[in-house]
Amino acid sequence: MKKAFIIFAALFIAYASIGYFFAIDKSFRNELITKFGNSAYITAKPANIKKGKKLLQKTAKDCNVNFAKEEIIPTNGITAKQKINIYLHLSDAERFEEKNSNIRVFKNKDGALNQFAGIKKISLLTTKKIKFISYDSINNNAFVGDYRISGSKTNIDKFVNRLNSGKAQIQAKLIKDPYGTRDVSNEEYLVFWVLYAILLAIVIFSVGMSAKTMLKEASVVVMLGHSKNEFCVKNALKSFLLFGIISFVLVNIIIATIIMPSSLATYISAVTRIYIFNFAYAVAILVLQIIVSYVVFSKIKPIYALKGYAGKKSKLIVALRAVTIAIAMCLLSASIFHTYHYVKLQPELKKWEKSKNYVNIGMTWSHAIDEGKGKIKDDVPKKIDTIWDKLDERGALLFKLNINDSDGQTREEVKKIIDQGEEPFGGDYAYINHNYLKYANILGKNGNPLNIPSVKKNEWIVLVPNGVTVSKGDKYLIHDAHVYEIKDKKKNVREKYVRIRDSQALFTFDSMQRIDAPDIANFPLILVNGKDLSPYASIKESSLLNGNFHPKVKNYENAYNEVSPIINKAHAQSNVLYVSSVYSEVADNLREIRSMALVNTIAFLLALIILAAIIKLDLETYFIEHGRRIDVSRLFGYNFFGIHSGKIYSDYYIYLASVIIYVGLIMVSEKMVNADLFRPIEGWGSKSIGVCFGVAIISMIVTHVFELIGLKRGDKEIVTRLKE
Repeated sequence: MKKAFIIFAALFIAYASIGYFFAIDKSFRNELITKFGNSAYITAKPANIKKGKKLLQKTAKDCNVNFAKEEIIPTNGITAKQKINIYLHLSDAERFEEKNSNIRVFKNKDGALNQFAGIKKISLLTTKKIKFISYDSINNNAFVGDYRISGSKTNIDKFVNRLNSGKAQIQAKLIKDPYGTRDVSNEEYLVFWVLYAILLAIVIFSVGMSAKTMLKEASVVVMLGHSKNEFCVKNALKSFLLFGIISFVLVNIIIATIIMPSSLATYISAVTRIYIFNFAYAVAILVLQIIVSYVVFSKIKPIYALKGYAGKKSKLIVALRAVTIAIAMCLLSASIFHTYHYVKLQPELKKWEKSKNYVNIGMTWSHAIDEGKGKIKDDVPKKIDTIWDKLDERGALLFKLNINDSDGQTREEVKKIIDQGEEPFGGDYAYINHNYLKYANILGKNGNPLNIPSVKKNEWIVLVPNGVTVSKGDKYLIHDAHVYEIKDKKKNVREKYVRIRDSQALFTFDSMQRIDAPDIANFPLILVNGKDLSPYASIKESSLLNGNFHPKVKNYENAYNEVSPIINKAHAQSNVLYVSSVYSEVADNLREIRSMALVNTIAFLLALIILAAIIKLDLETYFIEHGRRIDVSRLFGYNFFGIHSGKIYSDYYIYLASVIIYVGLIMVSEKMVNADLFRPIEGWGSKSIGVCFGVAIISMIVTHVFELIGLKRGDKEIVTRLKE
């Protein structure tokens, strides 16, 4: 058991350290903001940017502030490693290096606007590719956006006020609550902490069991006159040395493989805090081992330990046994659900091949929008307008469902989550553009293709399936939405209603749809004129940012290069994270299901290891406490059930408690928004409930059989125990 404890401790420390590393990596931009202390949104007209770059640096030097501007380099696909350029201006290089001990800089000559000339040493703990560049080299298109500012409050206020004075033709607005990105889903958090709890439980129990296996050795040491405390400390230090080295090696192998460091020096500098974290965990386990060993050795007299007595059974074991069985059942259910869905959905991927040449643009917009009448507010909508219209001209498809179905949720469930208010057709409609109309070959009510050559200015054409009723309320709400969405609200706004054939399958191109349900039918379609739509309303912005507007490309593996001219024209390079085909995102979603199945399976196996360790400890304690009674009863001819009936009945109560906890855990997970760890992807139904019921029954039977086998084996050791 001592070897098992060392292995479990090493794995637990390594797991916690790697988790800490990914937490740092995911919150890299948050850390950058924190170190600078302040953020501001800065913008200028394109004609003023070239002059504005020098004026910005001169103002920063006069006010003694440092600043940094991020430029996110778009990737082809959502899984590619993110590249970030950080344009740096330093008025005070020493202050920057004090706050960023992992970065050393080359300085320009005295008198230069920017003290930052280059990087002498950089050691960042992140999977992202970060490059620090002098602000002098910033591209004009990257000028506008969020800036990270460092300095005294007085100097920062002076800096912003001077920029807004009009001389620099620049606008700046301080951001009260700056934010970065933390790309961690609820599922990732939940899985991490479930596995963390499982490994922690393994370590705790292995510590206790390791101490109990050494009772006789400790008793001999004490009877020979040696110190019990000294024995506990020496034994713990030996283990500490072993699991500390193993965990250290594991952590370095994993992190070095992930970040691929350029040099040993920068790598060691970057992972220093991981080493500290790793060492702190190792010391905590060392202290735990010393305390547990001391408590176990103190409760038992040497003479009893030599006779094989290991103390009374803890009630905590009973409770943890019930909880562990419940967790194992939850993880087994989740593993079955995700494995089943992966196997079922794998063939469905072929349906999405038609979407390979249509892409989604992953974008992030600054939240620094002036609450008043400031011009800053106009910056983002103008970019959206330019990008949307140009992509529309190149064949981009608009298909925007009023409510997007999520995996594992029906439209009714989504409607309960989202407060819709009043919507035409009960919310079951979609916006389309003329490109989609041509792509889908929608048929009219007579079965012939619709002939709508174009959409007139300020006109929406509402395509309604024959079987769908159009009420006065529907018409009023659509008209109201039309007035809100268009640019020229003073002109006459009109809607034209056209009947179409029922039951036409329409491909949504929505990578967030269920993989096996890419089509919808019998939804009214609102055909809009994109050039009429206001970028300040919801259709344009929402469709572009939420994957409902799909630019067409020739080669989806080189998608960004095809759409980059339009993005560059809109001066939106810094706002684009990635360009990825719809098909690739669906494939990634499928791989995520497979990954979740694997994670749950591994977690289930770990839970089984814990459960086996708990049951073994429970049986050993039972035979030690009741050994003599059992032996005497067996010699007097009592049968198996007569001897162990008390133990068997107590197990039944534990099984009942575990089922109750099992149901409770599932119910709690259902209340967690966007957490699908224990939830079937297709939602709860008779099949999924049947699976849960089957898992509970089979788990009880298997656990009970395992314990009965343990009891049978214990009965066979009568002679050995009598000798003792």
